[in-house]
Amino acid sequence: MLGLGHVGHGGKHNHVGNEAQAYGVTMHEMQDVMGRGSQRHLWHATPWQQAVAAFTDTKPTDWLVSMNGASGAHVPTPLRR
Repeated sequence: MLGLGHVGHGGKHNHVGNEAQAYGVTMHEMQDVMGRGSQRHLWHATPWQQAVAAFTDTKPTDWLVSMNGASGAHVPTPLRR
């Protein structure tokens, strides 16, 4: 995914590059889409929240991410105030 590193880059293992550990050390990390698996999480939408905020002159936290769609896709939507 654009704007995200491998699961091991920002986590507690903090591996750099394309070495095997960058794709996850624990089973949970390896199952992540940024590791070796297909599990998606809300934090995967962070680059999209940042981009939509830049285009709309809002803050990334103004955009709610939901995984409730039929496809399980992350769809940033504005928070209702």
